[in-house]
Amino acid sequence: MYSGYKGRIGLFEIINVDDKLKNIISQNPSWEYIKNHINYKSLLEDGIEKILKGITTTEEVLQVCKIEESK
Repeated sequence: MYSGYKGRIGLFEIINVDDKLKNIISQNPSWEYIKNHINYKSLLEDGIEKILKGITTTEEVLQVCKIEESK
């Protein structure tokens, strides 16, 4: 009971590869450079947005998203 996916909400990280992004990729940039030059929303950002809308909980988002600790 309650072990399936029906009724669950996903977190999504989608990147639309358009001509601008193709041009950037052709220059072999770092991932940080790419993220700073395109309209990008991370999995965590999507989760936070859904927490604020009351769609999911902080615990659920943290369970899915790997949060790197600062050194």
